[in-house]
Amino acid sequence: MTTHTPNGLSIRPMQPNDLDKVIQWTSEEGWNLGINDGSAFLVADPTGLLVACLDDEPVAAISAIKYGDTIGFVGLYIVRADLRGQGMGYPLWKAAMASLDGRTVGLDAVVAQQGNYARSGFEMAFNTTRYTGVPQVVAPNDPCIQNIGAELVDRVLDYDWAFFPASRETFLRHWLFKHSPYSVAYVQEGVVKGFGAIRPAESGYKIGPLSADDVHIAEAIFCSLVAWADGATVILDVPQPNKIGTLLAESYGLLPLFETARMYRGTAPDLPLAKIFGMSTLEIG
Repeated sequence: MTTHTPNGLSIRPMQPNDLDKVIQWTSEEGWNLGINDGSAFLVADPTGLLVACLDDEPVAAISAIKYGDTIGFVGLYIVRADLRGQGMGYPLWKAAMASLDGRTVGLDAVVAQQGNYARSGFEMAFNTTRYTGVPQVVAPNDPCIQNIGAELVDRVLDYDWAFFPASRETFLRHWLFKHSPYSVAYVQEGVVKGFGAIRPAESGYKIGPLSADDVHIAEAIFCSLVAWADGATVILDVPQPNKIGTLLAESYGLLPLFETARMYRGTAPDLPLAKIFGMSTLEIG
């Protein structure tokens, strides 16, 4: 459905060619998204990627992903570089928020935008630090680490319920099976106690999600993922309340690159941050 604004913009769901343009904008800004992340975002919510157009030419974009009946997440908010400061983004922001009306809405805000989001009713929940580097690891020889295949994925999805405030089964099944070339779970006596995935980005490889019952399991999964990357740069987004996760990243020589703030409008979900060692993606939660 297309809507129109008083300043001549039309707002509609993204089409594949729109998405290609938006990803190019993010690349020019150095966002370093995962390769084909945009198509994975569409799997999460086929109606959740919006674009604002001027004379049918995309000028701004945003994601407004709906999870279940109660949670929404905003990200991928960008205006074409040559049109910034001309009021192209705000109508799209309002359309995105209207599409998530009645839900708790989360986002990950860079430092420069946190004040703007606060004025829109968002409150700080916690900070996340992006770490990057080339860790030296030895692939763990641990039979508990298993590739996530068809026989294991349902148990992994059940395990993930503790780490996300609503069902994301469709997205996560795609993310682990089709999007990430390598994903593993830590399975002890048939019980999943952690899992993680790694995917290629425009530069290096991004790890996420990485969730585990304790730091020893997280470290085993981390080392397996990094070993698969075979000496490439890796990127890991660690929620700062997980102090052990921060120490784990730093113990392998990863350095902080920047930080974001997880903010919510509405009741913030109670996430087990001590067991979240790597966020899935800052763009859609």
